[in-house]
Amino acid sequence: MRLPSATHRRRRAGTVVRGLLIVGAAVFLLLWLAAYASIEGPSGAAEDMAASAGLATLSLIGLVFLLFRENRRRAGNEAKLVEQQRKLEGACRELAADAALCREAAEQWRIAQTTLRDAVDRLSEALVVYDPDDRVVLYNEAFQRLYPATAELMAPGTPYLEVVRGIAASGRVADAVGREEEWVAQRVAAHRRASGAVEHRLADGRRVITTERRMRNGGTAVLRIDITPLRRAEERQRELEKQLHHAQKLEAVGTLAAGIAHGLNNALMPILALSEMALTTLPAERGECEDMEIIAIASRRAQTLVQRLVSFSRRQQIVKRPVDLVRVVRSAVEMLRPGLPAGIRLTPEIGTVPRMPADADQLRQVVVDLVTNAAQAIGTGKGTITVGLETYRPPPAADGRSEEFVRLFVADTGCGMDPQTVRRVFEPFFTTRGVGEGSGLGLAVVHGIVTQHGGTIRVRSKPGRGSEFVIMLPLADIHAAPEAATAA
Repeated sequence: MRLPSATHRRRRAGTVVRGLLIVGAAVFLLLWLAAYASIEGPSGAAEDMAASAGLATLSLIGLVFLLFRENRRRAGNEAKLVEQQRKLEGACRELAADAALCREAAEQWRIAQTTLRDAVDRLSEALVVYDPDDRVVLYNEAFQRLYPATAELMAPGTPYLEVVRGIAASGRVADAVGREEEWVAQRVAAHRRASGAVEHRLADGRRVITTERRMRNGGTAVLRIDITPLRRAEERQRELEKQLHHAQKLEAVGTLAAGIAHGLNNALMPILALSEMALTTLPAERGECEDMEIIAIASRRAQTLVQRLVSFSRRQQIVKRPVDLVRVVRSAVEMLRPGLPAGIRLTPEIGTVPRMPADADQLRQVVVDLVTNAAQAIGTGKGTITVGLETYRPPPAADGRSEEFVRLFVADTGCGMDPQTVRRVFEPFFTTRGVGEGSGLGLAVVHGIVTQHGGTIRVRSKPGRGSEFVIMLPLADIHAAPEAATAA
């Protein structure tokens, strides 16, 4: 900023030097004229001297005037130059301020871009933004996790059609497998409408909702939301509602069964007592003894049915004590083996499980009922019944918790059941056997016993491929067993 002032000083010095040179030249001329006059002599020298002196004086005056005018002109130019210099310095200061503002704005823009990029990447939903020409502008990490096989296609500038084709070709979308072109056409049509949400299923079973919205600049924002937990929660809710309805039905039927059992028990007691008394008093050769024996047998069967009704109505409370389930299941298998038809093979697969608080008699009844049901499903033909007992630990839940269970299962190679029968198999008084062949309470009682133990029971069956009943009992800490026994 100092260079113009130095130039002005140099120019001013040059003007002064030129002026001194002109004055020196004039003085030199006068001296030369004076010397010439003295050499020529006195004749006519005075006039020539005066003329020369006048001419020199006029020349000197002219030169001084010219020098003065030149100095004034240069002074004016210097003043203008100084003014221009001040303006230039002001402009330079403004330019420096504008440059600082530009740098600050660029830094703020960089921070805003970084913040936006970080916020977009932190979204749990997959986000893709397309420009008005349907080319990729940006996408986040959630999209890359959802479609890892097509992440390399998502470079900025990639057309939407190529992205959709890549997703269809990756095999990640189950709805597109085998019909890729049709699926691509549907997605492109929905993308052009940008009309709302579309749900589709991925190959790994997850459910995804794709929502597209048109932006003000003509571009499109595409949001893909993984709704798998929501769908699973809905399925779980429907299952719980079904279980609630089933429990309410069982409770209502159980209340009714309790009253029926009480009335039947009161009616059966005198019949059974009198028939047994008559059998002891009548001679064996009399024909009435056979009739009394039939009455007594029928009364005992009816009494067994009453006991099942009482168990089903949950009027009999279970008594939990530390139980060795291995011994309970083995004793039930050994008790059942002799009574099975010759064509049925009973195979135990009993592992080692820790002791747990339970009602041994009730769990033994569960094994008996399930094996009896399996034997009836096989019928008179050949088949196999497998009774298993093992410790089972499912994969950890989402929160990291892991619970251990005792897994008791009874599988058979019988006739199996269709889905409609499977859904009703635990309903009270529901049976697939003929009239007089079953009460329809066995599996309902089993369900009640398992529920009272805090467990669950599931059925897997297909027609002609047998059935499998799986019971999951939560395995309490071994040290809690004495506490459970004390509480019982």
